[in-house]
Amino acid sequence: MSLNDAPTATGVVVTTGGLFTMKLLRIGFLFLLAICLNLYCRISVAGEEEVFERERLKMVDEIAEVLVRNGVCKNPKEGCKGIDFFALPMNGGFYITTYGITDMVVLNEVASKVMALHAKNGVARINMYSYGITKEESETNFFLIDVPFLRLELKRSQ
Repeated sequence: MSLNDAPTATGVVVTTGGLFTMKLLRIGFLFLLAICLNLYCRISVAGEEEVFERERLKMVDEIAEVLVRNGVCKNPKEGCKGIDFFALPMNGGFYITTYGITDMVVLNEVASKVMALHAKNGVARINMYSYGITKEESETNFFLIDVPFLRLELKRSQ
């Protein structure tokens, strides 16, 4: 028997294009659904985050004012020796972190400003952490335990 004598199938067409097309359609649909959900979530909280940003920047100015008034710092815009403070955004509010401020009168005044802002404007979350060491000490000394000596966490009541 030679190769030319082998039986052949006629009328049978084998394709995988239909399955491949269906998989592409499913992937495209799921991708489109993910994009729509992402946009919906971003739009639903877009205005809220803008309010938090304004309040965060206002809090930076108020902390700087407290530092100048209490003689801890002359000009926060140029930097204060051994004193650092940050107000960083987080989901639903912002963090405030201070380094090198050990005067409890100053920290109490900063904390009272934070609590007043939270009570007045209803910012969802404000977390404040105060460290007695400087930021430079916390970054350069590996064995230094970096635990805040003042911790304040405010959340919106349900």
